[in-house]
Amino acid sequence: MEQATTGKAVSGALGKPGDRLLLLVGHDTNLENIGGALGLSWIVDGRWNDTPPGGALVLEVWKDGSTGDYSVRTSYMAQTLEQMRNTTPLSLHNSPERVPVFVPGCSQTDSSCEWNAFQHAVQVESDPAFVK
Repeated sequence: MEQATTGKAVSGALGKPGDRLLLLVGHDTNLENIGGALGLSWIVDGRWNDTPPGGALVLEVWKDGSTGDYSVRTSYMAQTLEQMRNTTPLSLHNSPERVPVFVPGCSQTDSSCEWNAFQHAVQVESDPAFVK
């Protein structure tokens, strides 16, 4: 994300500056660990912090075209129980449920975080002993 906002390579980062998409694939426990570490919560299809198959924690970097300022929008996406039960094919017209996720310490009413505030919120919640 830092590479996206600065355009400069960051040592040890996945991807490279200018990449428009980076997907990290993991398990439900990875999502729970990230959510817990950052104090995130979500309710999808009436289920609190559930991580069903195919669920995704989505972090998007947005650039304001008029100011050049960056912000981060966080959301959680998962298929509903009905979609899973009925093995409903997902599409643009029948998509998984997507809900905004509030990031403590930085989210605004439109669920965005200014880039600097997002960085600070992550640093406050991260133990430097485990982050290079």
